[in-house]
Amino acid sequence: MDLSELERRLEAAVGLDPATLGATVFRSAIDRRRTSLGQLSLEAYLNQLQHTPAELQALIEELVVHESWFLRHPQAFTMLQASARAQLASRRSAPFRVLSIPCAGGEEPYSIALTLLEAGMPADRFEIDAADVSQAAIDRARAGVYTSRALRGVSEPLRKRYFSQNGTTWSVRPILKSSIRFLCANGLALARSGLVGPYDVVFCRNLLIYQTQAARQKLIVQVRDALAPEGLLFVGHAEMLPQLETDFVPVPHRGAFAFRRRAKRSATAELAESAIRPNSSPPGSPPQAIPPAAASRRTPRSAPLKSQLAQPSPSGPELADGSRLHPPVPADTLPASLTAALELANQKRFDEAIAVCRESLSRTGPQAQTYYVLGAILSALGRLPEARQALEHAVYLKPDYEDALLILALIAQRNGDPLAASRYRSRARRAHQRNQKP
Repeated sequence: MDLSELERRLEAAVGLDPATLGATVFRSAIDRRRTSLGQLSLEAYLNQLQHTPAELQALIEELVVHESWFLRHPQAFTMLQASARAQLASRRSAPFRVLSIPCAGGEEPYSIALTLLEAGMPADRFEIDAADVSQAAIDRARAGVYTSRALRGVSEPLRKRYFSQNGTTWSVRPILKSSIRFLCANGLALARSGLVGPYDVVFCRNLLIYQTQAARQKLIVQVRDALAPEGLLFVGHAEMLPQLETDFVPVPHRGAFAFRRRAKRSATAELAESAIRPNSSPPGSPPQAIPPAAASRRTPRSAPLKSQLAQPSPSGPELADGSRLHPPVPADTLPASLTAALELANQKRFDEAIAVCRESLSRTGPQAQTYYVLGAILSALGRLPEARQALEHAVYLKPDYEDALLILALIAQRNGDPLAASRYRSRARRAHQRNQKP
């Protein structure tokens, strides 16, 4: 086994794309496991991974991200509370069901329980399934003991009501635990893991961004099937992805990062829609790349990407399709590797420019600027799915990344998705306004 084979096994097991973590993080996790096993050589460790499923799980434990806190992105919980109150008003007898995956150390499912109780919903009227691929995370969640840092978003009255302080730590009270079922489970196999819908709400935040495109699509389909009709899906701030909009409708609630499951449509309606949809693909299939020649017919070659804003910034080097790269900071302050990549792109030495960007990511780990430059080059070459993935990583690392948002808007437009394009342009406009503030 080599590292590329290990990456394929991680993708098959949990959908993880190690490139999203960066080569440094990836290798460091491997080195920690090698050390724990007695300083095994890399070759010996990879051989053990191949024959020991438990060791693959141990490596996954090292790689998954557990950082979270209570009531993270509070607008999502405001929206959840409104949904719970609507359910109470409807006098529906069935319990209100919520899925939290990944649940990390339990901060999110406990926040959900707290929110539902504060909405006036009795603990016996709701059920929360909380799952994570990490058994260590599930064990911490079941223990329910947290530092003040994890509770930084919880007001003093709520702390007193739902937590018990013991020195420098806080423990959740039984009322929060009573309606939560914790289990170690894989998001790519929900039903097989015992996570069976329908759920009224699914929290699936900051998982899609770490997955390969194929794994994302598989998870999206599973979440769709687990949600009740018109059910709510909450994702991370960088995960308002166009591919979600086949089965979900974005909810215009600022800061909630939410979608609502579309009502099921007839096969006739699907066919009628596909007949008029530009660059149409079968429902659920990923967006198809448009050849550079076709792309140039949709967007004037002379129009710089920044022209969509009222106050465009200076253009960067012109690329293959006439668009331009826009350095995220003044060119003389860019890292040398990105300056080199920009120059290579300017000379139309695109393969070399891409290689420089990928080498930089391998050496330094995830960097928003590097993902932006890589995505812009790939976009200009017509390699739109790859470009979109790189740019989504840039926006994940830097949510106000104006230039990356604009190129994502252009890609969505080229893929015949004006709704997603409009949303990206709106986000870019807001980012522009925030970035102009002193």
